[in-house]
Amino acid sequence: MKILYINCVAYDYLTATLIEGLTELGHEVVCARNSNNGKALRESDIPRVAEAADLIIIGSNSGVDYHLLEGVNNPRIVAVDGSDHAAFEVPAITRIKAVFKRELCEADKNPADNCVYPLPFAAEQRYFTKSTTKDLLVSFVANMDTNPLRHSVHTRLLNRTDSAIFSGSTNERTYSVTAPRSNAIETPTYRQLLARSRISVSVPGAGYDCARYWEIPAAKAMLFTYTPDIVIPNPFTDGINCVTFSSMSEFEEKLDHYLSHPARITEIAEAGYDHLLAHHTTARRAAYFLDLALPAVNRTGFCERFYTGDIKRPPFLVRVIGRRNVRRVRSLAKTALRTCLKPLPRLDTLR
Repeated sequence: MKILYINCVAYDYLTATLIEGLTELGHEVVCARNSNNGKALRESDIPRVAEAADLIIIGSNSGVDYHLLEGVNNPRIVAVDGSDHAAFEVPAITRIKAVFKRELCEADKNPADNCVYPLPFAAEQRYFTKSTTKDLLVSFVANMDTNPLRHSVHTRLLNRTDSAIFSGSTNERTYSVTAPRSNAIETPTYRQLLARSRISVSVPGAGYDCARYWEIPAAKAMLFTYTPDIVIPNPFTDGINCVTFSSMSEFEEKLDHYLSHPARITEIAEAGYDHLLAHHTTARRAAYFLDLALPAVNRTGFCERFYTGDIKRPPFLVRVIGRRNVRRVRSLAKTALRTCLKPLPRLDTLR
């Protein structure tokens, strides 16, 4: 199958997950950008490839060139929204057959709306590392500034004053805000801490779904997670292949319980790893995606709730300097023009 992905310019967890999985399944994935495991076409070739594609995916986040589909008549288009927030980030300028949403809240489930599906992250291949000695009882490795709940967990772990408990940051980051890269930045110290952990904690950051939720079971640690309020297909189950908490009192109560039952930690960690392999690798996520996307693009009608009008190529000025700067440039141009056209003073006033 030939798939065209209009992908974002910088590394994005969900885009990388999907392209990696689709490629592993043997599909030919061509992209608008050389990023997130994708290989870019020449821009001039995209309309021709789009018309013949079996599936077109429009991504989200920065640098997605929606205008590349201007004039394309192939209706086999779906949108993948990997943004951090629950509000939809879907292009409103072209008709799409379905939307796949990372942060699809439980309360947003609507049986009558058959064109919106959950699509959380999955375990990228780089998450799986060599096994090592599990010398840490508990770890919580995170940026503590994205969600106050993270600091609440961090403080409670530090209060235990146990050298076998690590809580803090390694100051590594998979992506750079100031200097975006096309693919993930490796985080070896972070990855090693997860591998050394018997229990590792996941708390939402900007969104409920975060990479840590999938990295922990990939490291064969017990996933101890704040209950996410999003739809996850084939979810982990509390007390079976993960442990969940919804309050700080529940966090401390369950942590005490499992630390006093080390055999249960091992059982749940092993079950979590097996469940991850069965349902949440990138290949499994891509297969789930195709099982829903292909019937969606083959049925009549569109997902009209997001559509507001046909694609319009942004004006040249917008493409060159960006939308935010257009108003300022136009204002300066008008001021300059008024100055140039200002009447010259009369000669007798210059004497």
